[in-house]
Amino acid sequence: MSVNRSETFGRLLKAGLNSIGTIEGKAGPTVDSEVGAEVSMAGTTLQRYRSGALPSDDKLTRTLARACVTRGLMGKRWLEQFLKAARFPHYEGLALTAELFPETAAPTRAAMPRPNIPPPTYRRFIMRRAAYDAALAGLGSAIPLTIVVSMGGMGKSSLAQAVARDCTEGRAPIAFTTPVWVSDRDRPGSTSLSTALDEIARVLGYPGVSALNSSEKRRAIEDLLRSQPALVVLDNAETVADSALLEWLAALPTPSKALVTSRAMPPVGMPHCLVELKPMEDSEARALISEELSQAMPGQRPGDAAQLTALIAATGGNPQAIKLALGLVRLQSLPDVLEGLRAGRDQPLFDDMFTRSWGLLDGAAQLVVMAITLFPTSVDATALGYVADLPDATARRGLGRLAELSLLEIEQGSWDATRRYALHPLVRAFVSAQLTAHPAQEQSLRGRWIAWCAALAGQVGFCWQDLDRLDLLDADHLSIQAGLEWAAAHGEDAATVALAEGVRYYYNVRGLWDERRMANYGLRAGAARRLGDRSELVLALAQQAEVLSKKSTLADAASLLAEAEAAAAGADLSSDAAFELGHARGLLAHARGDLAAAEAHWRGMLPFAATLDAQKHVINRRWLATCLLEQGRVDEAAPLYRESLDDARAANDTRSVTGNSLKLATIDLERGDLAAAEAALAECHTAASRHNDQRRLAEWALLSGRLRLTQGDHDAATPLLEQAVDLFTRMGMRRDADAAQQALA
Repeated sequence: MSVNRSETFGRLLKAGLNSIGTIEGKAGPTVDSEVGAEVSMAGTTLQRYRSGALPSDDKLTRTLARACVTRGLMGKRWLEQFLKAARFPHYEGLALTAELFPETAAPTRAAMPRPNIPPPTYRRFIMRRAAYDAALAGLGSAIPLTIVVSMGGMGKSSLAQAVARDCTEGRAPIAFTTPVWVSDRDRPGSTSLSTALDEIARVLGYPGVSALNSSEKRRAIEDLLRSQPALVVLDNAETVADSALLEWLAALPTPSKALVTSRAMPPVGMPHCLVELKPMEDSEARALISEELSQAMPGQRPGDAAQLTALIAATGGNPQAIKLALGLVRLQSLPDVLEGLRAGRDQPLFDDMFTRSWGLLDGAAQLVVMAITLFPTSVDATALGYVADLPDATARRGLGRLAELSLLEIEQGSWDATRRYALHPLVRAFVSAQLTAHPAQEQSLRGRWIAWCAALAGQVGFCWQDLDRLDLLDADHLSIQAGLEWAAAHGEDAATVALAEGVRYYYNVRGLWDERRMANYGLRAGAARRLGDRSELVLALAQQAEVLSKKSTLADAASLLAEAEAAAAGADLSSDAAFELGHARGLLAHARGDLAAAEAHWRGMLPFAATLDAQKHVINRRWLATCLLEQGRVDEAAPLYRESLDDARAANDTRSVTGNSLKLATIDLERGDLAAAEAALAECHTAASRHNDQRRLAEWALLSGRLRLTQGDHDAATPLLEQAVDLFTRMGMRRDADAAQQALA
């Protein structure tokens, strides 16, 4: 091999640049052009370095390394090997490594989930000045609850979205740190005080609070709302059956406030600030018409004043009705549309307009819009084409016709995002009735919808060896959840089991442990019973018991474990079910503080776990070593952790690599080898941060704080330990939070 080439360098560079492309969703040539521009080099020139040519300029090596670490999230070991392969000067390499990977990363608060306000379905919000100002006045008053009331289609949700964004993004005189969107729109009647508390906990970054009992959960959420000014938005409140939710919002603790949209007036005697959203004023309606035409019919003039006045009058200034009328105008003349509106005066406005729009759809477009009703939030064109069983081009033509008729809501995401489609509640109600009226089509669509949900969930499942696959469910996990619940309710037991397994690990890693998701274990267990599948039944019961043991909900965990033991008696269990049952026994004993019993369980499982996939054997040894460590048997624990770590690396079990490394850092700290502990902690922080692994970050913060205390640096230790308390509290791991609090004291 030439002295100016290195195959190792080429492979490492390709890994780094490809990682940038994967994370940022960009093609390789685009990444090469961007990185090359930093050193005034054409992107195509980077191809020779991808193939192994060594840079002659250290500046280029430094630029490539920095881009791959900061944008591609490559780790410290990659950087060290990359610089070595590039023959980068040794001492300059140490300086660059120290710059990109400080020995002790600065402590940060837990990463907050992104605000959950739905993406806007408008390119430009048409200001409803009177209602907007009234909403701000209500939120700025001493009264916790502000309610926006109007008939359907008047734009309540759009107004609430605009107010929430402006108040949390610095564009309004009233400021809130975090918006929390709770809606009864997609599953009318399903929202309650408990589910709203779960959503608030998730958005504020404390999913562990969902595991508390109802009174503890409510107190914990109220404490969070007292500590920060959050804006809780309840959309479509008229279908909420739980009156306790509105009563709670009316007494929300300051500085947080509540903004509610509803078609119904609030109960008499409930303190609130009322915002009545009236029909659009003439200027507002004209602005909406101009905006709609500029999107759908560029260059089309809105029409003369008399025509616009007639259209606004015929639709009653209702923005949704105006959009539907404009959709009809795209296919018919305005005089014909106005005449039709006048002729249908004896019918409810939307019934007449929907019926006329439906008649203008061909069979493909009708199939597509009926398919959309099966998805609880939004969906992309590819999924719709599959569910409707249409070629991609045909499905997209159907979407185009639906957009022309304003029967679709198109999410306005980032410019490079996949376009997603949704339905206004009024459109959804009409189309759902059409679907029910055609049972054969409904059966076919639902069958393909469940198949689509199962296929997507099946791409993820228990992806311990590739955590990046979890990202596949970020946009569609609510659709899969809805499919799971429908399958369970309609006796589709095999699909119920498959879907529950498909989303289980996603929910665990993402920290979605609210009542709705935890109910999946019960749905899976019920399906397994009906199928007569005792292995699946034991799996469902044991896995739920494991989660509850980690949450210290021990009585419920013990009850589920006892039920799993009864189901397993005399059964020929699958290896997965047998392992989970044994693991659940160990976790419950450990959570109870019975370390001897926990050790016996995990030690007894060692021969069996060694015959299973690498991940299970890794976990078994790590938990056994943890029992030994907590009993003070450090010399026995250390080699088990090392064995588990080596096998985790070989199997690409990244979470276990970090978990074992943290435990070995604990041992280094106890033995006084502070340099080894610090080096291990730096690597653990990099790995945990890459996947936002909150549990590992909490463990890192606790150990880093203890390390600083050992070094006598109390000022540096305090924020680290505070971070550990905060993270463990967010996840509901109360025992660990207490340990961090004791170290802080």
